[in-house]
Amino acid sequence: MPQTCAIGESLFLLRVSASPNVRVGQLLIVACTLLVLGLVLTAGGARGAYQAGVLRRIAEIPSLRDHPSPFAVVAGASAGAINGAALAARSSDFRDAGIDIARIWSELRVEKVFRSDVPSLLSTGVALARDFVLGGLVGHTVTTGFFDTSPLEEMLRCVSPHR
Repeated sequence: MPQTCAIGESLFLLRVSASPNVRVGQLLIVACTLLVLGLVLTAGGARGAYQAGVLRRIAEIPSLRDHPSPFAVVAGASAGAINGAALAARSSDFRDAGIDIARIWSELRVEKVFRSDVPSLLSTGVALARDFVLGGLVGHTVTTGFFDTSPLEEMLRCVSPHR
């Protein structure tokens, strides 16, 4: 029957078996495999907020207090990638990272994601018109979307510990 044991910061899965030549109480280690725990965070704006809440609750588990992230591998898409990057960037203190991610999502407002004011929308409209008319002639376009997402870029820059 497999058993787990912690050695330093690593968790190992041990497969043990008794041999006819081994006395009671002695075990022969047949194989020792490193158990790697990964986290996959899916896309979707609302899911990102749900993930933040779950990460906060996991970070509040007493046995994880003052420890690095229990996840050796973190992967995500879209909002999940933002959460995953924030978690991985601060993996040395999982509790603080989980609490900060939840705080960021609880304070999130539309104005912190994209600009929707009239001057910004007009500027984007002019750039899109330019791209439609001249994009093929010039060989490239300048717009990357319908909205100016520079507020999101700025927020992510502020969140990163490597400013």
